[in-house]
Amino acid sequence: MNKTARSLGIALLAVGLAFPAWIGSISSVRAEASGSPSVSLLYFNDGHEISPVIDKLGTRGGVARIKTLVDSVAGEKIVAFGGDLGGGTLFGGVFKGHPMVEAFNRLPVDVANFGQHDFDAGVPNTLELIKNSRFQWISSNLIGSDGKPFGQVPEYVVMEKQGIRIGILGLTSAMETTMRDERVKSLNVIESAQKAVDKLKQSKVDLIVALTQEPVADDKALLAAIPDIQAVFTEEEAEEKSFVYEVDG
Repeated sequence: MNKTARSLGIALLAVGLAFPAWIGSISSVRAEASGSPSVSLLYFNDGHEISPVIDKLGTRGGVARIKTLVDSVAGEKIVAFGGDLGGGTLFGGVFKGHPMVEAFNRLPVDVANFGQHDFDAGVPNTLELIKNSRFQWISSNLIGSDGKPFGQVPEYVVMEKQGIRIGILGLTSAMETTMRDERVKSLNVIESAQKAVDKLKQSKVDLIVALTQEPVADDKALLAAIPDIQAVFTEEEAEEKSFVYEVDG
């Protein structure tokens, strides 16, 4: 998180809760304008399994548990998915993410960013996932062969809750680790993020956050390069716990 948020009069609190890599770690940010009610942003990623995972680390996750957590948060909230809902496990590989989309529609998820493994079953499958989603996919740096955002999804979204305008952008790297297809191309993450942030600032948002699928070191470089981004939610580092890092205070 950047200290820039304080200059906007917005208090941020990031909390990590234990969750499996199969479902991802669920984290939250709370935005509160001075004298106004707060808004919670709940985030998770790598949703490959409907059922809980049972292994040497214990029993963790499952869509029902995510639903319980989402419902337990009182007040206004935004539920964000960080990407990778296909592949990863036998279930994810066989069903290619479609049961997860149906489950996320019921949570419900509000906004989702792409992970590179959402393309493991090919671009046509990814487009079908988008079509079946009642939540909004976004991408600030993935484009189609026509040069427009992949799948005709927005570059970002602005969600207003309790009078707080929150801009959310989505960034994906490591596309070389999935199926190659000229129908999707990855642009430079920082350059793409800056373009999206410039547009968001024109929309007079109170808070800008990024959903990313990239290493933490790259997230830190992103925050250093673009201090207008106040928080980043990124991919998992471990199966059984979340990590919170402060950048620039």
